[in-house]
Amino acid sequence: MGLKKGQTNNPAGRPNGTPNRTTQEIRQLIIDFVNNNIDDMQAVYNTLEPDKKLLMLEKMIKYIVPPAKENDLNASDSININFINASKDPFARMRENAGID
Repeated sequence: MGLKKGQTNNPAGRPNGTPNRTTQEIRQLIIDFVNNNIDDMQAVYNTLEPDKKLLMLEKMIKYIVPPAKENDLNASDSININFINASKDPFARMRENAGID
């Protein structure tokens, strides 16, 4: 027979929404890796073609900005993105905010 939905054999288990220890450890390893290699990442970024730069930013943004919930945006909402002086260092502000030179 199985358990009813929402029922558990371990009522003292991990509460809902609590990430497991492995997830937290991997997330910290990624943060440490990026912090320790930001200069190398910037050097590689600087060598990329503009379309590859956008692709890289698109892939990274998923890990920086939480995804919008369905009710956060409406069809009538508009999003404006302005690229000002695209040749400037896009990671300078991130390093400045993190206290990394």
